Amino acid sequence: MTPPEKAALVQTLQTDSNNLSFTREQAIAELEALRAARAFDHVESLAGKYARPGVELSDDELNAYLHEIGTEWEEELDDLTPTAVPVKSSRTDSIHSSGIARG
Repeated sequence: MTPPEKAALVQTLQTDSNNLSFTREQAIAELEALRAARAFDHVESLAGKYARPGVELSDDELNAYLHEIGTEWEEELDDLTPTAVPVKSSRTDSIHSSGIARG
């Protein structure tokens, strides 16, 4: 890496570490400044663009569906996980029959 490249990298890393203290108020102020500068005037809105007309779900039905697909996803991940070495859980101090400690 050349000295100018190293200097640019150091500058980038220092700038990134300065952004760690970015507060909510600063983010809101930046958003308001962008809106005032009309930065979003020519942005295509996605509102309603991917909605399916005629689909009606109650909150309970939606939550049940999300729970179902979350459970299926977890089961698929369990199927992909190789047999684990038993691990003792610090929260329950027990090892389940699957060999994986669960808290």
